[in-house]
Amino acid sequence: MNKISFVFKNKIRTIDFNNSEFSPTSTLLEFIRAQQNTKGTKEGCNEGDCGACTVVVVEKSGNELKYRAVNSCVMFLPSIHGKQVLTIEDIGSSDNLHPIQQIFIDQHASQCGFCTPGFIMSLFAQKADNPNSSKDELIEAITGNLCRCTGYRPIVDSAVDISKLNDLKLFHNYANPELIDSIPVNDIVSLKTAKNEYYIPFNIEDAIKLRKEHKDAVITSGGTDLVLVVTKRKEHLPKIIDVSLLVDTQQIIETKDEIIFGAGVKIEDIYQFSKTKLPAMAEMLSLFGAKQIRNRATIGGNVGTASPIGDILPVLYAYNADIIIKGDTERKVNINDYIIGYRKTLLGENELIKAVSIQKPAPNRITKAYKISKRVNLDISTVSAGFSMELEKNIIKDIVLNYGGMAERPKRASETENFLNGKEWTEQVVTEAMKIVEKEFTPLTDARSSKEARIIMAKNLLLKFYLETK
Repeated sequence: MNKISFVFKNKIRTIDFNNSEFSPTSTLLEFIRAQQNTKGTKEGCNEGDCGACTVVVVEKSGNELKYRAVNSCVMFLPSIHGKQVLTIEDIGSSDNLHPIQQIFIDQHASQCGFCTPGFIMSLFAQKADNPNSSKDELIEAITGNLCRCTGYRPIVDSAVDISKLNDLKLFHNYANPELIDSIPVNDIVSLKTAKNEYYIPFNIEDAIKLRKEHKDAVITSGGTDLVLVVTKRKEHLPKIIDVSLLVDTQQIIETKDEIIFGAGVKIEDIYQFSKTKLPAMAEMLSLFGAKQIRNRATIGGNVGTASPIGDILPVLYAYNADIIIKGDTERKVNINDYIIGYRKTLLGENELIKAVSIQKPAPNRITKAYKISKRVNLDISTVSAGFSMELEKNIIKDIVLNYGGMAERPKRASETENFLNGKEWTEQVVTEAMKIVEKEFTPLTDARSSKEARIIMAKNLLLKFYLETK
């Protein structure tokens, strides 16, 4: 099948890539901008930072509908297969404003208007998905939207008014679950053009089969990094396997002793789940991009890139996570053994990440996560850290100090750990340990920071860990 189908303008829209102006590596934004009367969705940064391209994707989650605000500029068009897309034109017009639009007008929150549609769609998705959203949750929902006219006070005032909207029909009357259900999502979608091959499997067995048949294919899940290779670097990706629609990797499973995140679980879903279950994970994920990015990015994609500055990896070290890998057989690899070099892992050429498993921490185990960046939100880590330890009568047991941004991969400060284990958790001991941290790493100097500054940050994060846990 060389076609994809999705719901757009309340109708099934099918794109045959054999006879289309679009290619499999076109973005959802490019498609929207090419349609008539859908110019409210704007192209700003074209890399998922500004939010001007925000649309709402409606998808099935079990028997329920999930509303996700996403950056349409960092989505390959085929990844929308089997879902519904809502743009600003779908929820209101100049003749029939949506209440959110009316509130923006009443509060003078719309200035030049370039960014306003993105704000509206982010707020719409938040209320549609969580009708009881508080003011703070609505404000968090627009973290990924920039107003170039700096009109944030009236926008915050608008969020307060929007939190008071209680009529669910204002948000749930736009989805069409019957049309979504009518699109088949069982057999492998094979999109082939003269320049590209793009495959979409719907279960992990088919994904492994494709992996074996197309060893030169790039694997993508959320695509928030990979899309930029095409849109920013202008590189050609001849073969892609998109695993974002695998139904058997999108569950969070909790047992008495363990939490298992399927590789396809969205970062936003892990963030919400972790607030009460894994607070250190939630703290780090609150700084992971913005909600539009978290609604696309997956834990499998983040772990799979093995980035030395990836936000999640240091926390997984702190939690002593296991990576569940699927190929002809299934195996479990501890996070300490999984990454073997700069963006190199133990993943075999016929294997995929199936899940990430975390044992529930013992009651006396303390876990913390830290991220230092030039901006609080929507920024790459300069230095990050995941720390954990057990304290027994103030004596350190089994401490883990993992740093991101300090080496070619996330790296534990092993000598510092050895020094601290068995010692009393005091400022004097920590001060001595900071001197060892300084000698353990030789970080790079780059656009984000100097080598010397990174070393100071790493030392100070250990001190901060002590001050927060003494």
